[in-house]
Amino acid sequence: MDIEGIYFCIINKDNYLIAPLANADKKADKSLSTPTRLDGDEVRYHPELLDKMEDDGTPQLLSEIIHMSLMHPERKKAITTGMRELDPIFDIAADLATFHNITESSKFVMPKDLGYEEGKSAEEYFSLLSDTIDQKGINMSDVQQESQQGQGQQGKGEGEGQGKEGEGEGQGSAGAQASSAYNNLLEKLGVKGKQKQDHSQWGSVPLSAQHSFKSVMINALKSRGDLPMGLKRLLHLLEGETQVRWTDRLRKLVGTKVAATHKRYTMMKPSRRFGIPHPGTKRLKKGLIACHLDTSGSMDDMDTAIAIKETKGIADAYGAPFLFMCGDCETPNADRILSKYDMDKIQIKGGGGTDHRPVFKYLEDKKEPVDLLILFTDTYTCWPEHPPKYQVIVVTCTQETNGVPSWCEVIHIDKKE
Repeated sequence: MDIEGIYFCIINKDNYLIAPLANADKKADKSLSTPTRLDGDEVRYHPELLDKMEDDGTPQLLSEIIHMSLMHPERKKAITTGMRELDPIFDIAADLATFHNITESSKFVMPKDLGYEEGKSAEEYFSLLSDTIDQKGINMSDVQQESQQGQGQQGKGEGEGQGKEGEGEGQGSAGAQASSAYNNLLEKLGVKGKQKQDHSQWGSVPLSAQHSFKSVMINALKSRGDLPMGLKRLLHLLEGETQVRWTDRLRKLVGTKVAATHKRYTMMKPSRRFGIPHPGTKRLKKGLIACHLDTSGSMDDMDTAIAIKETKGIADAYGAPFLFMCGDCETPNADRILSKYDMDKIQIKGGGGTDHRPVFKYLEDKKEPVDLLILFTDTYTCWPEHPPKYQVIVVTCTQETNGVPSWCEVIHIDKKE
């Protein structure tokens, strides 16, 4: 089945996907090592390889659009932080979160292949895969090295007698290594015979394109009416609801430490234009919020993923700008968040011990006019002896407080959504 036939089948079966499909540029590329690949803001495909997949070509192509809609390229940066050894883990995790929602074909990796539950996010599957890899004693450096060596030998054999055609193959060498590492890791995990996937070009996918696809896909699924279970799970992952109702939480702080808006309505001051009984407005101080993400070694990937999601929830409820910091026991890295989309560009660094005293000292030394500090941590840390002048909220996935000072408000959130 060729590319046009695949598009026709998708639209004929699920016509609500016309908008997402129309939003995706497609380009033939015979240098690919896999049937499809997300490259920049377009979907590239190998005509011959895709045609050989017959009916399975539909989920293969659709998965690339869903990966972009779920913003997997950007989320991969936050999880792997540039460590190539982690790339195949997230690549598999992203597919575990995708394929079971759109197909039942045994040619693609599914959560049941590894004994996992369906309906989890890529970050949750990444955490599960990391635990499984540790239990099996798999060395990810060896996985990468074996993939590079195997691809090098294959490329040498294919290059003999090809002449100029070898130039085109060179462009896909990174993708071939990525797909080789993908299947190499799957085999070490005890899963064989799955279709190779190439996510090597995710770093070139523009953030604006991912946001665009996400918006289009959400609207498409909501207009579908009765959604099958797989698409309901997909919509849940797309919308990504936070666990803490930050809009309500910040609204309660109006008149105390920080206001979520510049003004509020009050009958104590009737409207100048319309008079009684129309309320007037009272100007409020829009105080500065600072958020800090604990990136110590005791914080697992799920803790970090939840913290980033909740911080985006704060950005939605509060607006901008606000101060975002992250770190372990050193002086934190700080960024001014001018838009909620700036959170997608944050590079997470750390991995050492935990000490929150440098956070408070940084705010004091920089004379930041902070009114509210929100700390995302597992609470295994050190605290300053004296409370600051601003309010402090501690958000944690643990059920224990582990010596959190009494001057901090603690909010517990659950890892299971």
